[in-house]
Amino acid sequence: MFYLDVPVTPTLKIEADLEEFRVIIASKATQLFDIQVQGVKADVSQTPEKTLVNLILSDLRVFDPYEGARYRKVRRRKPKNKRLIK
Repeated sequence: MFYLDVPVTPTLKIEADLEEFRVIIASKATQLFDIQVQGVKADVSQTPEKTLVNLILSDLRVFDPYEGARYRKVRRRKPKNKRLIK
């Protein structure tokens, strides 16, 4: 029988393409923030030496339900040059 002595390096790779997800942050008494993210493309790679995350968000919306808030709706879109954040 023949065995190779090759070190095995554990790695992880995840790719995701999501249409939309939503996160609501709240206490037991009240809702604090409503965050909606649309058009998410993500690529995560991990090795023992480093973790690399590439993330593209097409639309990010943050809503503060408090009626007295100065800015109840905050909306920001990705830059026109569509660069990845690393």
